[in-house]
Amino acid sequence: MHHVEETSGRISPGADQHSSARGSGDRSTTVQLGAPVAIFPAAISHVPADTDGTPIQTDEFARWMHRFAPFETRPRLVVAVSGGRDSMALAVLAHDWARACGGEIQAVTVDHGLREESGSEAVMVERWMRAHDIAHHVLRWESPEPGRASEASARQARYALLESFCREHGILHLLVGHHHADQIETHLMRRARNSGVAGLAGMAGIREFGHGRMLRPLLEVSRTRLTATLGARGQSWLEDPSNRDLQFERNRLRRVQPAAGIEIAVDGAGLARVK
Repeated sequence: MHHVEETSGRISPGADQHSSARGSGDRSTTVQLGAPVAIFPAAISHVPADTDGTPIQTDEFARWMHRFAPFETRPRLVVAVSGGRDSMALAVLAHDWARACGGEIQAVTVDHGLREESGSEAVMVERWMRAHDIAHHVLRWESPEPGRASEASARQARYALLESFCREHGILHLLVGHHHADQIETHLMRRARNSGVAGLAGMAGIREFGHGRMLRPLLEVSRTRLTATLGARGQSWLEDPSNRDLQFERNRLRRVQPAAGIEIAVDGAGLARVK
């Protein structure tokens, strides 16, 4: 049984120009919105001048969303937003697309409570969303085994909470920010487990669940383009320190993949082919 606590809010853009995030110990960092930075616990890293990519344009994102048609006349979407680069880029792009269609998005952050910083990070994300005039909600998960929750159980709980939120709010479309590198990693992990056809398929662009469907519009997009998109908008993001922990399989693959020169072609349906 999952315990969920939800908070939400909305203010006009620019109403909150500063925000702070708690780092390790008693240190904290303060960031001025509009300065493109990646935020680590108690440390700030600026976006490099050359990201080797071009920002994603609104008409380009609209073409990707068209693959998932039909939508309602005024589409309503939920976007899962952790505060990381991928989900932040997805949120601002989806917001622009939905607004152009006369619709809206709801940004939802799941706070697993697995790290001391997670609460302050959720507050940071809320302030960023408010600055874009995006409604934001925080869902808090209480693990049945505090301090012992695995990455897999946290992921399962996250999707259960997001899908439940969609159902309770009558929203049919849940967007998540998996991109091209995530697809490669998923493909390689499944191949390593001899998963056969399932491994070759990679992540699907569309996955239906009880009430609606999960959409992954960024599966063909590189991380560098997501970085460039946020840089062009002066938008900061959070860096999860667990992404550097080599006990996790995905992080080990991130070390090996560039050196091995592995590339995977992905089509709009999520079919992956090693090149």
